[in-house]
Amino acid sequence: MIRLVRIFLIVLCVIINTACAGDLWAVKVTVVDEVGQPIEDADVLLTFLLSEGANQYAGVTTEKGVVTAMRRGALQLIVEATKEGYYDTFSKGTHGSQEVTVVLRVKKNPIPMYAKKTDLYVGEIVYGKWISYDLVMGDFLPPYGLGETVDFEFKSNYKKIDFWNDSYDLEVRFPNPNDGLVPFYVEHFYSNFKSNYFAPKLGYLSDWIFYRYRSKDKIDDTNMDRNRRYYFRVRTVLDGDESVLSSYYGKIYSEFWDLHYYLNPNENDRNVEFNPKQNLFLKLPPEERQFEP
Repeated sequence: MIRLVRIFLIVLCVIINTACAGDLWAVKVTVVDEVGQPIEDADVLLTFLLSEGANQYAGVTTEKGVVTAMRRGALQLIVEATKEGYYDTFSKGTHGSQEVTVVLRVKKNPIPMYAKKTDLYVGEIVYGKWISYDLVMGDFLPPYGLGETVDFEFKSNYKKIDFWNDSYDLEVRFPNPNDGLVPFYVEHFYSNFKSNYFAPKLGYLSDWIFYRYRSKDKIDDTNMDRNRRYYFRVRTVLDGDESVLSSYYGKIYSEFWDLHYYLNPNENDRNVEFNPKQNLFLKLPPEERQFEP
């Protein structure tokens, strides 16, 4: 009996150690730019996740943008690629031997911007009322804040019947002709820089209605999309021919009613590539700071 127990324990230890050690994976990583050209001398860190701990390999890409490695893995491959002059990219591979292509986006012209994380909650007392927001001041207009210029207005309503039944709607509108939002979805999800370099010239819509209805029978009926982001244009001035004389552009890295926004302070400049070290809001608390470009 004792011998059987010993055999069982030995077998169990072998199984556990094998699981922790994982299988031998052969991995090839190719690092390219946005047009598919290989990037030489990029630093690549490969993490082979085990059931306990991980194996890692650090390498530098060849002139063909390639790093290869062979390590034991059990769960998943994690790839981190960096190079001076490019935005860091953190990517997830799969299980087993594999080939992974990583895109590094070049740093073109990062600029100072007004960048802030906030939301549009003022308080239940203002449900059903139009409230204005100033993106430069980063605040509501009086009597709810110290803002001075109306960049957009919003009105929200919330009704709760019980734990299972509630409804919320938010209407957003822009007061100036040709101001508004253009939605987009992140194409380079694993890059540190997620938007386009420039906000679009056309397509801005000035009136938006967001809603969410929740009930016991139908848990969530909503047009809100947490994967959606926005470009915006505000403070537009038109000439007599309805052409744009001046305007300001930016982007929103959130879905309403959250407002994680970046505003370019330069008139008629559609650049939305933010330099996180040059936030024009100088004294934001940590929870309101934007760290992504």
